[in-house]
Amino acid sequence: MTGKSPLEFLPPALGVTQPRSAQFDFNFLDDVCRPALKELIQRCLDPDPLKRIQDAQSLHDAMNAILLAM
Repeated sequence: MTGKSPLEFLPPALGVTQPRSAQFDFNFLDDVCRPALKELIQRCLDPDPLKRIQDAQSLHDAMNAILLAM
């Protein structure tokens, strides 16, 4: 929601060999949650800031839509 890369929030004391990203296997969510929630989680964690949820209101609206569809 900040529009910044999560890497910008890492402390400068981390060495250059520290992991700078994590890969998440979204297929793990197939048996754990509804497809709409999986899609929302993917949008929240998308590496491309333009594809991520842009603000808290948008996240709230998307979560409400999922709850109302239950």
